Amino acid sequence: MSASLDQIRKALQAVFDPCSINMGAPISVADMGMVSRLGVNSDGVVDIELRPTSPMCTLIGSIMQGVEEKVTGVAGVTSVAITINIRSPWSEADMTSEGRRRLEARRGRSRLEVPVEPQQWKRRAPRSEQT
Repeated sequence: MSASLDQIRKALQAVFDPCSINMGAPISVADMGMVSRLGVNSDGVVDIELRPTSPMCTLIGSIMQGVEEKVTGVAGVTSVAITINIRSPWSEADMTSEGRRRLEARRGRSRLEVPVEPQQWKRRAPRSEQT
């Protein structure tokens, strides 16, 4: 029996973007919109393409490892092949509505923790006063 795409998608919900964890808003790679292709054949071979949130992402290896561990645990999966999508850059538009909701909630908490006034940068002290 081959694994179903629904089971694999559920497993991907348990893999979190490390940067979102660090910022106090854990968001899964699925909700981040990092999975740009997902397929499984009748032999249980899963093909996943991940899109990093930044071309300079230093944690993509850890993300790939987490994806492989979780997806390999799905019944019927015989192997997992993960590739990195460098053709199409990630954007917030790729996120699910749940991912956007979590991100916006964290942004709201950030604004309360460190208030910034509109165009605050225009009122910065001259260089001679900053030292």
